Amino acid sequence: MLGKLLSCFSSIHVGLQVGYLISILLEKGIPKLLEQTSRRFPKRNLKSFEVEDRISALPDDLLVRILLFVPTKYAVLTMILSKRWRSIWKMVPELNYLEMINDDTNKVIIGGLLGRLLERFFGRSDQRRQWLLRFIDESLQAHKAPVLESLLIEVDTGRQVDVDVGNWIKKAVHRRVRELGFILRWSAEPTRLPNNLYTCDTLVSLGLSNKVLVDVPSLACLPSLKNLQLDSVVYKDEDSLARLFLSCPLLKKLIVERHHQDNVKVFNIKAPLLVFLSYHYVELKPHDEGIEGSLVIDSPALKKIFITDHSRDSYSIANEPRLEKANINFLFYPDYRFRTSLSSLMCVEFVLS
Repeated sequence: MLGKLLSCFSSIHVGLQVGYLISILLEKGIPKLLEQTSRRFPKRNLKSFEVEDRISALPDDLLVRILLFVPTKYAVLTMILSKRWRSIWKMVPELNYLEMINDDTNKVIIGGLLGRLLERFFGRSDQRRQWLLRFIDESLQAHKAPVLESLLIEVDTGRQVDVDVGNWIKKAVHRRVRELGFILRWSAEPTRLPNNLYTCDTLVSLGLSNKVLVDVPSLACLPSLKNLQLDSVVYKDEDSLARLFLSCPLLKKLIVERHHQDNVKVFNIKAPLLVFLSYHYVELKPHDEGIEGSLVIDSPALKKIFITDHSRDSYSIANEPRLEKANINFLFYPDYRFRTSLSSLMCVEFVLS
């Protein structure tokens, strides 16, 4: 589901080797940007710069724009280039820490001369994963952009570590974050997120994955939220789930992946403006549990629906939305009531696994 989470928010740029960072900026990014800013930088002035100095001729705001096209892990590393660069990356409004733990970033950050240089800023740790998590924590603390457009973080440690996820979220909310995604993978109990997450009036896209406890307060209000992804999270109870949907009056896109221990028996989706729904529930319940659940969809504006469900749950769609496309993949044949709720469709695809 990590791939789905990535596609729900923003594309991940191909990683750049740190050794080629400056040359790539000079050879590809700078010429195009110079064409757009030729009025501000006459050609006669640019000719006086050597190739290696061209990037220094650009103003800070333009350098920030360039770093938007560079993966966050490398944007942060530009602080070692010079005293001026120490503050440039701090103004980048998008921070993406997905897939940092399992790729080659640890080799780049920790190994060799570069790692020794970065020790000045972040210190030393014997545990590689702890070091990388501190890298995320310290860079977030140093970040100074007044508005944080996007913050995506993956924590994959195998066990719970001393990381204050709530503090990260509080910082993001304080910066009026618009896109927020958290993937928490560890063996400890799910983490309860701070209440101010559920009252963030600027949040447009939210993705929560794995060891997250969705505990929505009674005063929750997410007036700008339009895109929501819930991937294998745990809900405090069904009332908390209901409050979540109630707090999102503008919700238009919902992606859900469930597991049978998420504390929800009746998964009730009530979203008046929802137009796209993807619901994935393929983990079979043990036969001896005897738990009968249900999926209830009450979204009159719904246009596209994709359901994959291998449980024995019942299904119902209220208010007869005028669906344009439906793809239904069930392990068991759906009942008559559910089939008739799809009667407005000219064509519906059923797949019985």
